[in-house]
Amino acid sequence: MTTKPAPARLSDLTVYDRDYLSPADLRGKVHQVTLERISVRACYDPRQRTEVDKLMLHFTGRRRGLILSRPAAAACEKVWSDTLAHWIGQRATIAPTVAQNGRETISIEPLPPTAAAVAQQVAGEEATA
Repeated sequence: MTTKPAPARLSDLTVYDRDYLSPADLRGKVHQVTLERISVRACYDPRQRTEVDKLMLHFTGRRRGLILSRPAAAACEKVWSDTLAHWIGQRATIAPTVAQNGRETISIEPLPPTAAAVAQQVAGEEATA
């Protein structure tokens, strides 16, 4: 049997790697992020006892994405748009918090679109019309 030398840090191990953010990844701090892309990820729902699709936001310069809860998605929709393509390039703050059930989670606060982002959305809509 061959053994490998142990890595210097636990975070160097790929066996424990995941593609989504956890509250511990934020290290107790608020982070401002820019949305780079959106994907759909299958997640286990303990209430339904099955896999359900959820939106996953990927941020510029970050390895891990944020799996969006239904209320968080609704908050983003209210500020940014119902059209997911309009979310790309938008900014938000993410922070560790505690949910009503007492479990640690990540909150997202979508920031209002910049004037440049609004102009780009309008130009894109006019080009497709």
